[in-house]
Amino acid sequence: MYLMQNTPVKTFFNFQNTATGDLLQDGSLYVNANFKNEGLVRYNVAQNGTTFFSGNQTQIIEGSETSYFQNIVFDNITSTAPFHLASNINIGKNASFKNGIIDADTYNGKMIFDENAFHSNASNLSFVDGKVENLGNLQFEFPIGDEIYFRPSINNKAGDDKNIYTTQFFFKIQEPCTHIQVKIQKFSLLTKRNTGILFKTKELKKK
Repeated sequence: MYLMQNTPVKTFFNFQNTATGDLLQDGSLYVNANFKNEGLVRYNVAQNGTTFFSGNQTQIIEGSETSYFQNIVFDNITSTAPFHLASNINIGKNASFKNGIIDADTYNGKMIFDENAFHSNASNLSFVDGKVENLGNLQFEFPIGDEIYFRPSINNKAGDDKNIYTTQFFFKIQEPCTHIQVKIQKFSLLTKRNTGILFKTKELKKK
């Protein structure tokens, strides 16, 4: 299935891309229900396709295969966290967080940003509650939080552009303490005094 540039398509029922399916998304795809990918979801880099998750119900994003989106917009006011991310999705250009928290933690999903990808509008109204991954060594603000708290993280990166950085924010009530930094294996844990916040960052080498 090929969506040409400037072509709008809206789904009112659950969208399922089967194992033999190939969605080339260069247009404007409006997903109003659940989204499941078992095949290929991709785009042409030279185009500017956008996928809108803008339903009026809880939306499950799942599937055994990673879905590749050039631009993606999250805009759902059904509940505080209407997006259940149960698979990996890859952002090539921009992710716009308008309304609705993306719950990736509960459903074991992950949002991956390519090296030159970015995001906009993240706030307490919309962010990723769970793992966010970024490729490369460019400075990147991770649009993360926990529960109803948006707590973005900007990590110092090494010079190797093959590195992969995965970050998740945990909201935990901590006992009053001084500024502590603990390194366990390849995880860096940072606790700030009286704030009850805990960041968890993992750096991996791309194979």
